[in-house]
Amino acid sequence: MPSVTKASLLSHLEVFGIRRFQDDSYWEWGGGQLEALSESVDLVKFEKLRRKLQRNPGPTDRLKFYEFCGHRSIAQIVHSMKTDAICSSGTAVVRFIDRPGSLLDLGCNTGHLTTWYAKIFPASTVLGIDLSQKCIATATKFAKDLGLKNVFFMQGSPDLTLVGRRFDAIIDTQSIFESHNRKRILGWAANALNENGSLVSVPQTPNEHSLEAYVAETFDSGLHVNDFAGVRFSDLGSVGAYPLIVFSKRSSNKSITAADIWKAQSDALALRCSDEGVRNFVCEA
Repeated sequence: MPSVTKASLLSHLEVFGIRRFQDDSYWEWGGGQLEALSESVDLVKFEKLRRKLQRNPGPTDRLKFYEFCGHRSIAQIVHSMKTDAICSSGTAVVRFIDRPGSLLDLGCNTGHLTTWYAKIFPASTVLGIDLSQKCIATATKFAKDLGLKNVFFMQGSPDLTLVGRRFDAIIDTQSIFESHNRKRILGWAANALNENGSLVSVPQTPNEHSLEAYVAETFDSGLHVNDFAGVRFSDLGSVGAYPLIVFSKRSSNKSITAADIWKAQSDALALRCSDEGVRNFVCEA
């Protein structure tokens, strides 16, 4: 199996033009990148879409933004704002997956993580799905350029496009939680998992109440929390953390609450990567 480290994932992301910035030097770089695109890209439209995304956007607003950012030259600028978050999420996710025969990446965007999963699990069949046609076109081209034969991409909503399909593992990084039809997607995911399969979700929950609601909705769909972790990252000089939750059809012997998951996220945010012996704390240099 290829190396599962943030360094290896960072090298993979560089193929997509995604760079890591640990301070505000990103803004000068990003501004220069956008200026170079000014003759070929409608930057006024980009700014309007970006502002809408920051003000309680609807599903149409989100799709328009991601469709616009599906172009390779724009995607590398947008994703470089959160490179460490991408790396931390991706490396954390694969630690909770054991060589799946079939793997689905929900909301795959331009496939920068999906293709890495395909490299990490070369014997697996990996599928990425996204609502944006432009993102899927970009992801497909990257997979071809990388010479990957075990990864495929589809455009559409999984509950409509993948009816009857089953997977050993489903990966969700900030896709289901932000979906306008979250309960329907969770119900579909519960049915789409094989009996011993897992849904590994990394939601961007802003507070404990929203995390509790998300866990409750997932339980109502027929899935149980089997494991969890806090995922720490640092981008542009700011530190953040996500919760990572492993769901499955079968209930484990563990009694895990949303409060436990929130504490793991809070611990990951508060502690440094050099700290040892912290339960459910995922952080790797």
